[in-house]
Amino acid sequence: MGETQKTEIVAEMENTEVTAFGKKDLRTFNTLKSNIEKGFSRASDAYITIGCALWQIHHGEYYRIDNYKNIAEFALDAYELKKATTHNYIKVIEKFGEIVDGKAIGLKEEYKPFKCSQLVNMTAFTPEQLEQVKPDWSVRQIIEFGKEPLSIDTDADGEEVIDSDAEEIEENDSQDASAYMTAPELETGRTQLMTCDSLDDLIKNREVLENAFNDMKQDKNFAKKKIRFVLELAFE
Repeated sequence: MGETQKTEIVAEMENTEVTAFGKKDLRTFNTLKSNIEKGFSRASDAYITIGCALWQIHHGEYYRIDNYKNIAEFALDAYELKKATTHNYIKVIEKFGEIVDGKAIGLKEEYKPFKCSQLVNMTAFTPEQLEQVKPDWSVRQIIEFGKEPLSIDTDADGEEVIDSDAEEIEENDSQDASAYMTAPELETGRTQLMTCDSLDDLIKNREVLENAFNDMKQDKNFAKKKIRFVLELAFE
């Protein structure tokens, strides 16, 4: 066998990836893709359906069934979702979703009253901040609350009053959910990318971290900013 032929065979073997997915995985993947398509056809809470499906496809690496390298590549090609949009969907479910046996089944009960536009801007909140934020706050109030500790006044009856003069952002339930998911949550100079319970989880999500890092570096709004990773430990 000639050296050229050997080289070609070796190259082919190196480029061949063994996909260990069975019929059950294929059925699951097709169901998840169908859920995403159904989500796009509905308004209001469709982002939950889409987000849960994207989260599970990402964590189960089902995108490999269709020969995609990552979830961002799959979502862009299949649904024309930008990387930032896809990662925002996943981050909302990562932070606020109800995960049972490795499946995202919806939002946790305490976050069901919130709209997508609110949750997107709450992904970097601490547990203490999440305890204070309320579903009737406007998106602008939530953003301002995330920038600095919010001073909550009380009226004569002892009721909490949140800056009632703040300009309201229109939140129409009939709008396409994807419109809310396109803006990265970059309000304080830092944005939480994910929560990991172990070093293994952190390493497993390396691709998501790299994509988020590269997206920010390429964003013209941060052209003059120094982008870096900041690793912190949190306790409750």
